[in-house]
Amino acid sequence: ITGANSGIGLEFAKQYAEQGWTVIATHRRATPPKSLTDLAAKYPKVRIESLDVTSQDQARALAAKLAGVPIDVLINNAGVYNDRAKCAGDDEGRAGRGGDGGVLLLVEFLGIVDMQMNRRAERLQDIVARHKEMAAGAAAGPG
Repeated sequence: ITGANSGIGLEFAKQYAEQGWTVIATHRRATPPKSLTDLAAKYPKVRIESLDVTSQDQARALAAKLAGVPIDVLINNAGVYNDRAKCAGDDEGRAGRGGDGGVLLLVEFLGIVDMQMNRRAERLQDIVARHKEMAAGAAAGPG
């Protein structure tokens, strides 16, 4: 969940965590926000990661870091605020630096999700083939 440290993103993170999901909650601050550290303290399956969705380097680095981690749902919630001159000093509640942030993130993570789905499909095919073999053996009866 991008932009998980406040607002709707934080509520999504809370709701999924309460249901027992593993949640990767991202923020773009220099240090993890208290809202997320509190959530991770309450729910051990909450993982906090730093990510500015407008930084292709950060998106690629996080995608590489999470390459072996199953991702079933991607909620791209981080907002984009183009005129940073109007941001407060701590920039609380705002995210992004341009209109393409969500696209950069999705390009990186959809590749991971697609790769994971292909691996799952291959595993499912293997399981089905083994069950067919076992069923054929059982139908043939004792040898």
